[in-house]
Amino acid sequence: MKTNLHSISTKLIVGGVMAVLIPLIVAGWISYGKSHTALTDMAMNQAKGIALDLARTTRYVLESEILKAQAMSSQKRIVELGEAVDNFGIEANELMIGDMFADLTRQFRGMGKHYQGIFLADAKGKLYTGVLESGKEYKGSDISGRDYFKKAKQESKTVLSDMVISKSTGNPISVVCAPIQSSGGKFIGAFGLVIKAAYFTDVI
Repeated sequence: MKTNLHSISTKLIVGGVMAVLIPLIVAGWISYGKSHTALTDMAMNQAKGIALDLARTTRYVLESEILKAQAMSSQKRIVELGEAVDNFGIEANELMIGDMFADLTRQFRGMGKHYQGIFLADAKGKLYTGVLESGKEYKGSDISGRDYFKKAKQESKTVLSDMVISKSTGNPISVVCAPIQSSGGKFIGAFGLVIKAAYFTDVI
């Protein structure tokens, strides 16, 4: 019987190549799968780490703004003016309110550029003084219907609002609203720290 050496050699070569390629392909596929999984896990862990860092930074920023509003709302002059307005009304305290506007203006100048303004409101939610970043007096607006004012009044605690549209400028803002309380613990008004929405975007 005549042997076809060409056919045998071809089969041997093909068989040899397949014997080498199949393990390489399998090994390569396994390696690809493992490396893909490892890279995916690494990316997910990095994303989680970044998200946690952002959450911590944002929480720190918000807590610092809340503490600032609480400190300012408890200033002696602000409490005294709040008591006077609560007892005798806004019109009867125009001189004290004028002095307070000048004082708030001085304080606001050193607070940074991410605030739209600060304000004082009476127990009914009417703004009787404050200052905008333009230097204009921040007064006249009625915030009695705002959730942050209602909550600060009802729960006697400092509240950070959701993003709202400013009644004074029409720009998106967030308000830290701190209750002003008399020496006896009565709610006599609110102090507002108005933060530009862009500030939070810049932080993140």
